[in-house]
Amino acid sequence: MIKIIKHFFSAIVDNDNSKLFLLKYYYTSLKYNAINF
Repeated sequence: MIKIIKHFFSAIVDNDNSKLFLLKYYYTSLKYNAINF
């Protein structure tokens, strides 16, 4: 799980064009995981 978080943050830093998409995808995955718990 921590590796996934690090991957998203490093991707956001590396590519500003994908920042909004990655944040949106990451937020959606968090909500999805919360529902599964």
